[in-house]
Amino acid sequence: MINLDDVNTVVGFLITWIIRDSERFKGQSRNRAIDRHLEELARVVTEKLDDDSLISRVRTEVSQTTELRPRTRHDLISALSMAMADREWAMQLHGLVSTLEEIADSAAEPPDSKSRGAVVSNTISGMVHGTVVQVDNIHGDISIRRERE
Repeated sequence: MINLDDVNTVVGFLITWIIRDSERFKGQSRNRAIDRHLEELARVVTEKLDDDSLISRVRTEVSQTTELRPRTRHDLISALSMAMADREWAMQLHGLVSTLEEIADSAAEPPDSKSRGAVVSNTISGMVHGTVVQVDNIHGDISIRRERE
């Protein structure tokens, strides 16, 4: 069943979906399975939450800054947590999360000795609060800003 870590993972996948769906990254994805499942997860969540103002806020913030303000993150986590009371929906969401994690894990596996793959190096320094999800190759710099509340 879905727990708080899974809810945070859903938030991460929603952020990833919005970023991948943005004009800046249109057409750059090379993993159609991930795109298809992210789209399905976003559809399932937005239909269930049925809160256009929250979804609009999430889309706007992520589209502008690639992250959520703390208050919006809190509101989204609260809405998702309350929606978990619908066990059938929670199981559907759990299935989508599991599938996305499996696809992401298999996409991240090192290439076999016969193929030429890129070297992946991830470095995280400082404190990380919440779930970090990398679903595909990232091109360019990543900056993490801390907002003052």
